[in-house]
Amino acid sequence: MKNCSVLFLLLVLIFSCTTMTIEEKITDAFSLHREGRNYEAFKLCVQISVAPDATRTQQFSAFFLMSLIEDFENKNSAAAIRYINKAIELAVPEEYPIMYAYKGDYSMHYGVLDSAIFYCKKALSMPHDDGVEYVAHYALHHSYRQKGLTDSALYHKELFDAVCAKGKLQVYDKQPDVLLFSAAQEKVSILTGKQYLYSVILVIALLSVACIIMYKRRKRTIRNSDDFESFSKKLYFCKTKFEGTEIFQKLNSLKIKEKELYRSVFADAEILENVMFDCFREVTAVLVREYALGSSELLCCYCTYIGLNNNIIAYVSNVTPAAIRKRKERLRQKMQPQHYNAIFERL
Repeated sequence: MKNCSVLFLLLVLIFSCTTMTIEEKITDAFSLHREGRNYEAFKLCVQISVAPDATRTQQFSAFFLMSLIEDFENKNSAAAIRYINKAIELAVPEEYPIMYAYKGDYSMHYGVLDSAIFYCKKALSMPHDDGVEYVAHYALHHSYRQKGLTDSALYHKELFDAVCAKGKLQVYDKQPDVLLFSAAQEKVSILTGKQYLYSVILVIALLSVACIIMYKRRKRTIRNSDDFESFSKKLYFCKTKFEGTEIFQKLNSLKIKEKELYRSVFADAEILENVMFDCFREVTAVLVREYALGSSELLCCYCTYIGLNNNIIAYVSNVTPAAIRKRKERLRQKMQPQHYNAIFERL
């Protein structure tokens, strides 16, 4: 029952991570980005970008945000360009201007100035809004300045300042320069459907392991139950067989003379051992195989089982009653409870 509870909790944890809708993930990703928690935002975007049920718009938004994070936060313009290219593949015509403007901006950061100028001018040649003007003129200003074309650089700086003066946009170069964890550099190009496949495999593996564990435990319980029941039957059968021997009658007579035992030595110790081990042969095989019991330990077990007390066992074993008590305690620690109880706690 405990295994089932643990498995259930694991499954809840796994599926709790995947029950959020795509739209909720998009909203959360942009919220996290605004809060500066870009590592978590990037992870959500990766999930969206490979989700088989994500819409074009959702995947487009995910790739675009990933490009922003790579460029603004990770300062990895090469990765930013790869993600903006994926966004452009998914874009509709009205989204091209802003995508080309950002691609030009990333190219400028990457040092590919001719590409930066080409894509920014391409963006400005299409119907566009202030956002496109803002990004494109900023990238053109810095591209021309790096190329040493001062007049062109100043021209686009003036246009950029004019857009900022409208008060509709935050100043671009005020973006926070926060380095994310290295794990945020993971590339979506190496992520296919593996994330979802891994979740399915993990669930199947957990279920399989749980089933195997429960099956083995149940099988072991049944087998152990059968084994111990069989062991008890063997004990009783061996005892019945031993009770028909002459040495058993002699042992019974010792109970009457218990107080006089220490005045003599049990002369038939070897006969007792031979007869007893012969009668308890099947049980001996189990105890030797499971616990590697020696002859003195086996004799202690069988004498106890047939009803002899510690004083008589000590006498026939040629040791003290204290030694027999210690021997029984060692056997308790060595043997499984079911085997020990069948021998030593028989009613």
